[in-house]
Amino acid sequence: MTKQETTKGSILILTSAILWGINGNIGAYLFKNQGITPEILTMYRLIVAGLILLSYDSIKNKKLNTEILKDKPSLIRLIFFGFCGILAMQYSYFVATKHSNSATATILQYLAPFIIVVITAIKDKKMPSKEIVLPLSLGMLGIFLFITHGKINQIVINESALFFGILAAIGLVIYNLAPAKLQEDYPIYQILGWGMLIPGISFAIVVNPLKVEISYKLITILGISYVAIFGTLISFFTYLIGVKLIGPQKSSIIALAEPVAAALIGAIFLKEKFKVYDYMGIALVIFGIFLLTNSDKKKQRKESTINNSLTIEEQ
Repeated sequence: MTKQETTKGSILILTSAILWGINGNIGAYLFKNQGITPEILTMYRLIVAGLILLSYDSIKNKKLNTEILKDKPSLIRLIFFGFCGILAMQYSYFVATKHSNSATATILQYLAPFIIVVITAIKDKKMPSKEIVLPLSLGMLGIFLFITHGKINQIVINESALFFGILAAIGLVIYNLAPAKLQEDYPIYQILGWGMLIPGISFAIVVNPLKVEISYKLITILGISYVAIFGTLISFFTYLIGVKLIGPQKSSIIALAEPVAAALIGAIFLKEKFKVYDYMGIALVIFGIFLLTNSDKKKQRKESTINNSLTIEEQ
């Protein structure tokens, strides 16, 4: 990895984090000022992004690939990934944003890495290692400060925001874990394309946007377009390229700029008000994920060293 690749990759990851931070705040603006609902915004986001991804894949391969839809086990996995992962994550995130703000929804969604740690511990029937316990504790303390401001008998954020924020985190967990088998057999463009389009169309049938009175002003159209294109497609591609250049560990650390960006943009442009406990909570969650990522990195290095030693002994 050259210095130029490291710089380029870091900039791309930071760009995607900022785009996501802006994305949540644009959603908040549309909900509060333009009459857009989380249902409508999620529907447009999934359908537009899904169509663009499948169009790109079709142009690249000179045909629309539907193989993933014809294989029953793959289709079941795709539906689970699309509805319980992508749809649950994005819709719940926007509902949490509507009932609070972008920073709150983002920081609650960042519970996902800690939930994965707990799921792994239960699955392996093994307590988390000492390296995991500290970041897990810091993350939980950060969330506690963020939602209670240090008082155990009160919740200072909207209960709907808390519920859907946690649901968004669970959706993000499924989004990260569910497509593993699919990725062995199909390109990511097809998985994400169909994984967005199918729930998007299904959601459109349930929501029926024709029955919702929305004034499609220029600002509304621009906002929806940003969420679908910059907040989904471009941010996804910049993150993907960045991960390829600098690796997932560094990428996940730099991506922690997202809740910071969401909070700053909300405070500056939407006049969102945050207290000291909020900033303390955000800082603890970010630091916890930073330590969690580093512990994974150290574990991988240790396993790599052991494997190399075994290879040398065999030789």
